[in-house]
Amino acid sequence: MIELLAPAGNMECLKAAVLNGADAIYLGLGQFNARQRAINFNKDNFLEAMNFCHLRNVKVYLTLNTLIYPNEMKSALDTCLFAYNHGVDAVIVQDLGLANNIKKYLPKLPIHASTQCTAINANGAKNLKKLGFKRVVAGREVNLENLTKMCQEEIDIEVFIHGALCISYSGQCLMSSLNGGRSGNRGLCAQPCRLSYDIYEGEEKIDNKFILSPKDVCTIEHINEIINSGVKSLKIEGRMKTPQYVAAVVSSYRKAINQYDISKEKEKLLQVFNREGFFDSYLFKKPGENNMAYNSSKNTGLLIGKVIAVNQKKDMITILSNKKIESGDGISFGYSEHGMYIRLISHTQNSYNIIASNYYPPINCDVYLTYDKSLDKELKATYHNEYSKKNSIDLYVEFKKTQIPKISYQGISVLGEKTCELANSVFKQRIINQLSKSGNSLFLIKNIKGEIEDDAYYPVALINKMRRELLSKLEESNKVVIDNHQINLELLPDIEKKESKKISIFFYQFRKDISLDTLKVDIIYLPLSAKNKVKDKRVIFWQLEDEQPLNNTLVSNIGLLSNSSYLDFGINVTNPWTIKALNEITKVQSVTLSVELPLKMQNSILMKTDIKGEVVVYGKVPAMKSVYCPNGALYNKSECSLHQLTLKNNNQTYEVIPYCDSCTSYILSSEPINLLDKELMCDIYRLNIYNESITKINELILEIEK
Repeated sequence: MIELLAPAGNMECLKAAVLNGADAIYLGLGQFNARQRAINFNKDNFLEAMNFCHLRNVKVYLTLNTLIYPNEMKSALDTCLFAYNHGVDAVIVQDLGLANNIKKYLPKLPIHASTQCTAINANGAKNLKKLGFKRVVAGREVNLENLTKMCQEEIDIEVFIHGALCISYSGQCLMSSLNGGRSGNRGLCAQPCRLSYDIYEGEEKIDNKFILSPKDVCTIEHINEIINSGVKSLKIEGRMKTPQYVAAVVSSYRKAINQYDISKEKEKLLQVFNREGFFDSYLFKKPGENNMAYNSSKNTGLLIGKVIAVNQKKDMITILSNKKIESGDGISFGYSEHGMYIRLISHTQNSYNIIASNYYPPINCDVYLTYDKSLDKELKATYHNEYSKKNSIDLYVEFKKTQIPKISYQGISVLGEKTCELANSVFKQRIINQLSKSGNSLFLIKNIKGEIEDDAYYPVALINKMRRELLSKLEESNKVVIDNHQINLELLPDIEKKESKKISIFFYQFRKDISLDTLKVDIIYLPLSAKNKVKDKRVIFWQLEDEQPLNNTLVSNIGLLSNSSYLDFGINVTNPWTIKALNEITKVQSVTLSVELPLKMQNSILMKTDIKGEVVVYGKVPAMKSVYCPNGALYNKSECSLHQLTLKNNNQTYEVIPYCDSCTSYILSSEPINLLDKELMCDIYRLNIYNESITKINELILEIEK
């Protein structure tokens, strides 16, 4: 059976999801989840959430999907242990070291690989299965063909079907971290992708757009195609959204899965939230201009009409709308920041006169409905009755003259207070009627089986008492039984290492202006596209995320691991347990630590592994890696790589590197990393080179050699 998985940023959202048809919920518990700014759950209300879901046959998955630093591993495991002891059904994890420890200390707890693991092909699913994961949340960049292949790897696959998405590969975005210190991989993303940017080509400013802000995904019209790929779970994004949003989206997709009429659902989904409309995800097409919300990163609302008159003397605006509007509805004018709640003066057919609110829009300006009061009321009503979702049960009963009556379900029984008597008339139907009532309970009594003698009499009040007692026992039996499992984390010992200082140099593109022979370095990283252009034995080729895995290459993606790999910092190694886990499934030649790691932690991690450790000591790094290319989307030309774009915002400048062979892009960090004056314990010192001159490169090499 296909699972509909819904977000819950708080208890009200959880109820909205469950009571509108979700089969499973995912939620955060304090720290270590990728939505730290959501209200989330705590140890005081987690059990309430678990019981609410489990009593309604809904599963609960805990998001532990941030990167874990060495000094946090015990705390992260304690959070996982608390959830395990309170009956959680699975944990969603990004950090491979945490997953490895969960597998060791809580082997019965299923682990799901977060979308931040960037699994976008069958090899990625296969490698995550080797690491002990029971389910993989496919990267949002996956296409339908690769999704189908992933589903053939005998591991459950989960896929996002609705909501916001990162324009960067999930887990591969460093923009918020590098410029502001709020790491998306640590649950604190400041969403720089939702800002507007001045766009330059060379020195010329050519535009200002929300160039990194995609529309939200909506696949409601493609549900059957997605289900037919073999996926097990359909996931809705939105732990930062309102309960009304959750109710609307879950109910719409429930109808789609159940093959109900969905002709009116798209408009409802647009109404609750959209950014200049929707697009139907990377499953069906690559992101381009039509998939981006270039004009606004906020909720656009539903286009309902135009401004046809403005009377400043009367402080009145007249709107022609094809949709009924009322006082209290919210509207906005075009893609501007100007919006208001309606105060209606009068209306005739489709013409509405409303009071202006410190702004007079131009004639013919589009009007968007951003808040529908009636729909909001309708959605709230769907999750205020906690007994609206019931579990169907069949009762087994015995009502016989001169015997104590009995009702039961799956081994749980209730006996009457006295024996049944002889009735003056047929009493059987009345017994059935009374037992069939479930009222304010979580159960719907579907069938009554067993034996009821026609002339057996039992007082109605006592029948009702038996029924209430049984339903109460059933509810108690389905509540979580708290376990007391314990964990004692074994720390990894320090390893005595031989000093072997080497220098590597990483090129984003093949540089014709640089002779590799003149570089006094030990390792040279070049893009795989340069494979036929060089023969230097020091060269190790690096792979883009969507290329086919090869041996002896530098990789940033779990799906590119092969029999022998050099791990780049995109693998997100932030603790020694991650290195240990990866080394169990592939021969790791070297590992480049996450550039987000504090310096002291880099040194402490490298002391606990005998695998060569590499650190980026200088250079710009990809703030974003994306299957979307701003150059191609803006210019829509085959020679888009000739257009070198620069994005500027708040004194930050980002250079765009297009990779035309795969039609993808890297967006480089505004400032280079510089650790050249720091005391490091790494084996390999790496220089990342974009457009530095050969003179500058040689100066950097000399500085390392000092």
